[in-house]
Amino acid sequence: MRNEEKAIRKMYRESDIRDDLFIVHKAAKAAGLSRTSIVKLEKEGFIQPKKVNKKTGYRYFDTFNIYKLVQYRTLRLMGMTQQEIYDYFTDDQDRSAEILEQMRMRLKLLQRGYEEFALRTSKEKHDTFSFIDIDEMTCLTEEREFASPKEVETVAFNLSVEAIDRGFCPLATEMIFSERIDTQPDPLGNPADSYRAKICIPIEPEFSIDADRSGVEVFPACRAFSVLHYGDYEDPHAFDESRKRLWEEIEAHGLKPAGPLRTIGVVAPYVGMHIEAKDYVFRFAVPVEE
Repeated sequence: MRNEEKAIRKMYRESDIRDDLFIVHKAAKAAGLSRTSIVKLEKEGFIQPKKVNKKTGYRYFDTFNIYKLVQYRTLRLMGMTQQEIYDYFTDDQDRSAEILEQMRMRLKLLQRGYEEFALRTSKEKHDTFSFIDIDEMTCLTEEREFASPKEVETVAFNLSVEAIDRGFCPLATEMIFSERIDTQPDPLGNPADSYRAKICIPIEPEFSIDADRSGVEVFPACRAFSVLHYGDYEDPHAFDESRKRLWEEIEAHGLKPAGPLRTIGVVAPYVGMHIEAKDYVFRFAVPVEE
């Protein structure tokens, strides 16, 4: 990249294109960064002024400098770390695949977040169906019989406390979810008095080899068909109706389930006591064969 920049600079020098220089405060304004940020980037070697006045210490930046700073700000807004940006500009091939994977994860989370918060912001109780890709997940789990969603909430919260107490690092990518063992609802739509489910707390897959692994389970990556549900989970009619509609859509699309239904609490009680129950958001997802 540096050789390309040199060639471009030479081409511009040999043409009639302006080669104005700008003091740091004008460069900062043009790039949308603070003067302090530019000074820091200069000290770390990311950018070098086109010219430095040895007597006054004034630094002068050309258009190439400024557009490199503009790119830096844009990449930061995209969620890239400073080191990732440095590697990007130095063509570090050793980290390119890693950076691409991290960007894929951020894009996935951003898309999920957009769908979920758009639903929550609209405050309309309608269902949104979509296919999603669920990555492999390591979870702390507990399986048992449940009589109500409130009971699921209590067990899930307590299992989260246990995960923290045992030294695991909970993930926010899928939040807490429960996996129903009875995969499909009653054909007549009658709610069961109780059902068996597995509570799963997603955790960082890397943890000490000496850690207590009891209850830890790895769920493989899968393709799933899902629905976003907005509203209080203690409204059994609406909650069960969303699940029922999901199964109807799966049948209508000719999809074949490849695993139990997952109830993922996106915006749920554990997120914060300040959130009203009517503003909760859940995702029901059923792994399907591709």
